[in-house]
Amino acid sequence: MHFASRYSGSYRAAQQAAALFGGRVQAIDSDNGTYGLALQALRAAQLADQGATLSEIVNDNAGSGNAQLTHFMVDTLDYLKMSGRVSGISAFIGNLFGIKPMLRFSGGELLPAGRARGTARGLQELTQSLSAYAQGQSGRLRLAYIYAPGGEENVAALQAQLSSWGYEDAGTHLVGPTITSVVGPGSVGVVAEAVRPLPLLRR
Repeated sequence: MHFASRYSGSYRAAQQAAALFGGRVQAIDSDNGTYGLALQALRAAQLADQGATLSEIVNDNAGSGNAQLTHFMVDTLDYLKMSGRVSGISAFIGNLFGIKPMLRFSGGELLPAGRARGTARGLQELTQSLSAYAQGQSGRLRLAYIYAPGGEENVAALQAQLSSWGYEDAGTHLVGPTITSVVGPGSVGVVAEAVRPLPLLRR
């Protein structure tokens, strides 16, 4: 199970390697990144421990990444400028006025999800996004906090706001270099998913 293929070549390399094993190995494009991918991999491992077949694990994973909420507050526009997502002028003006872009993972891609004026408002946008997501779920939620290097203060503030909400805590995690190269240092976000019971496997 691999990082979204739009951002990494690992999936395509894994496909080539899997072809050498005559169907016994299958590469899975998670359409996901950060800790959302980790949650998918952990569930796949739990299913394997219960004796699930490869096809059952693949079928269970289908669409699970898009069913999660992965939402970022970007701390600086500089890295979005370097990746071509915003112009140099927009980045300069945005940084000058403390604009914090909001991004979300959807369909294996980081997409714009609004903007906020200042860090406090950006963190509020994250909590509102999480609240809206929770209202659309029937079961309890599992919540992880994610942050880029330099985002320790922001993620601590976010935890303080959400600590009383009663979600299953999936920990606090530093994002890897692929995502950091897009969102930049200081960024912070949430990953949430509805807790799904493991299926009963008939053998």
